[in-house]
Amino acid sequence: MPNAKFLKNLMIIPLALFPLIILGCGGDSASVSGTVTYKDVPVEKGNIAFYPAEGKGQSAGGEIINGKYTVKGVTLGKNRVEITSSAKMKGPPPSGMADSIKNPPALDLSTVISTKATGNNAIHEITSSTTLDFALKPAVATDGKEIK
Repeated sequence: MPNAKFLKNLMIIPLALFPLIILGCGGDSASVSGTVTYKDVPVEKGNIAFYPAEGKGQSAGGEIINGKYTVKGVTLGKNRVEITSSAKMKGPPPSGMADSIKNPPALDLSTVISTKATGNNAIHEITSSTTLDFALKPAVATDGKEIK
């Protein structure tokens, strides 16, 4: 049968390791905030997502509202950042279901951010306190036309 001193020392080991376990938890993510513009105009409404570039860690994302965002829980290190937005309606919405079927609302596609936009899907280094601002530009083909 083990003696009492041995059992007492055996109990101290987990207690001594506890602070190291606590310090190791939660220290591998950050809060990231900043602004997003597209064609030099703040993105009215969209989404931003952070994907760990090396596949280790959790992805994180949030909303862009009036050109500003804050995302918590972003994995430290290199992340690919993807920014998206939705098309806005041109003019007032249809008055009812039947009207919207007969006359679907026109959409302003100039506000849609392409995944190929310059500055989108780029890799950024995330540290414990990171501010990232994005000034996205439309991707342009060799013929000068915007790539959607």
